[in-house]
Amino acid sequence: MGFMDEVSSGGGTKLLKFDGRAGKYVVRGSEATFNGQEFVVDVYSANGGFLKFKGKGEPPERRMGLVFPKDLAPALTRAIAAVKAGGPAVVDVVADPR
Repeated sequence: MGFMDEVSSGGGTKLLKFDGRAGKYVVRGSEATFNGQEFVVDVYSANGGFLKFKGKGEPPERRMGLVFPKDLAPALTRAIAAVKAGGPAVVDVVADPR
């Protein structure tokens, strides 16, 4: 059985988190680690987020979203091409035509 067979439930996305105390990446809800492993990532479906803790007795604010929104792919492609050609690139995520 391969590593991904061990940590995958057969379908769906596995969430990884970094355990700063142990200094390793682990599968959320498991003891399986991803250190020293190679795997393929679909960056356009990668999600990131944060928790913002508030006052005592208040629920934390949770924010999750795409790290690389798909609608920015054309703008990012143009910026990468400009940099590879030796020029500067700026991506305006608000006004850049997609």
